[in-house]
Parts: sequence; structure tokens; C-alpha cells
Amino acid sequence: MRKAAWVVALALTVASSAVQAEEHCCPCPHREAEPAPAKKKDLNFGLPVAGGPNADKAEPIELNRDYRLNHHQKKGAKDYFYLKLKPGAEITLGLKALDKGIDLSSGRPRETSKPYAGVELQDPEGERLAALSIDGEPRRLRRSAYQVVRPGRYVLAVGSDTGDMHKDQTVFKVSLVPMDLDCPEGATGEIDVDAAEPQRNCLGGGDEQDTFRFRARKREIYRIDAAMPEGTVADLRAKLTYRNRLKKTKTVAEASGSGGRVALESVRMPQDGDYVLEVSLAKALAENVPYTLTLIKTSGR
Repeated sequence: MRKAAWVVALALTVASSAVQAEEHCCPCPHREAEPAPAKKKDLNFGLPVAGGPNADKAEPIELNRDYRLNHHQKKGAKDYFYLKLKPGAEITLGLKALDKGIDLSSGRPRETSKPYAGVELQDPEGERLAALSIDGEPRRLRRSAYQVVRPGRYVLAVGSDTGDMHKDQTVFKVSLVPMDLDCPEGATGEIDVDAAEPQRNCLGGGDEQDTFRFRARKREIYRIDAAMPEGTVADLRAKLTYRNRLKKTKTVAEASGSGGRVALESVRMPQDGDYVLEVSLAKALAENVPYTLTLIKTSGR
């Protein structure tokens, strides 16, 4: 009797195990498989991140990496991030916008054709070192270079004081110099530059011209130099144009150079305002070749 009960119990155990195995390993023919979760659209640029509410609670980010906010940013609001930097490091702060802006004033996001963006770099004492902004101008790239003097925690405040910021249309980055400063795909407008801060860029490989913009004052005198590595076989051209408030332009200076170098010597600025500099190849190059652009104010007020 005991032996029969043991055999029955064993049979029940084996049958139960077989049923469980069938349930877990072999889906029933009539049971529909659950659909895989839908993947979010990959924008292929910028890691989406959220910062802290203030400098003390800033979130860490890395050098040499593109970032974008993971949320639309209201005008005047800021997200805070930080990096730890060492003395002597040369860094470049970059900000770029694509085609679209966002309007959050009605409580419901509405895309516009005017992107706004802003980023500010602060030193370990909270002093502002650099600030970049894009104010309603599509396909714009801003940059500013800085040499680190003191070690410590450097803070980035991301947000615009002039408009709402679109989470999928603006990218910010802090890079060690040299960095790739060429206009990315979809952002082919003018690049803002600062005098006395060398800008590193590339020409060739399908990119035959770079366009820069800077502000200068009447009677200031500048020396402008674009130079590729020594020994480069390439002819460069440079053209400087003044642009007034009505967007009318006037050529101020032009030059051509061989050996991968071109210079505009002792250029006197005719008016206060915006100046556009074009650096181009006289003949196409098959591969990208780096060059350094230098604007130096030699005299003037």
C-alpha cells in the first residue's frame, strides 16, 4: 500500500513538472505573442540628459561628447552640469541649433522656425567664464575657447534667457582642443569666432568652404591668418565682407595663398558691426585637412 502511494505521488509530481515545462518553454498555439515594446526614434545626435536644479546639485558630464536636454526648457530655466578639469587644459565650449524652435507659452508645445538655446561655463568659484546663445537663428553654431587656470569643478548652466529651448534641436558640448569644429551635417551656417582665440577647423573631403562671423569696430586693424600643417599642398583663399543692419554686404579684403596658407594683413575695419570671413579651397582636396584660423586685433580702439 505504501509502495503504491509512493508510485502515485511520483507520477503526479512528474506530470506536474511536465505541465509546468510545457507552459514555460512551449507557447500554446492559440496564445498570441506579446508585441515587442516600440523603440523610441533615434535622433542620431546628442545624448539626452537632465541636469540638476542648481550648481550645487549639478549632474556630471564628459568631455568630447555631444549632449542635448531630454526635455523642452522654458525661457529663463536652467539645467546644471559639471566637469572636473585640470590646469593647462585648453577647452572649447560649443552650442549648435538645427532648424526648429519651440514655443511653450500656451502650455502646449508648438514648433517654430526660430530655435533658441544658451549655455554658460562657470569656474569653481562660480564666476562666469564664457556664455553662448542662439537667438532665433536656425542652423547656427557658437563656440568659445578657454584655457583652464585653476583645477576643480566647472559648471555648465544650460538654458536660454531669450526663448524656449527645443530638446531635440539643440546640442551642447565641452571639448579638449583640438576638436572637430567643422559645421555638422544640417548646420551649415556661419560660425561665430572671437578675436585672438585660434579656431581649429577642416577643409577638403567635400567641404570646400567655411564661413565665420565676428564683430569689430570702426578703425580697428586686424591680421587674419589661416594655416594648414607645414608641407600641405593646397591653395587657400580668404574673403572678408562687411554686412550692415540691412544685410547689405561690401567686400573689405581678399587674398589667395599657396602651401596651405593664406593671410589678410593689416585690414582696417570701415564700420562698427558684423564681418563675414570666407575661407575656401581654390581646388578641391580628396581628404579633410585641418587648419588653424587666427584673428588678431593689432591696433584700434
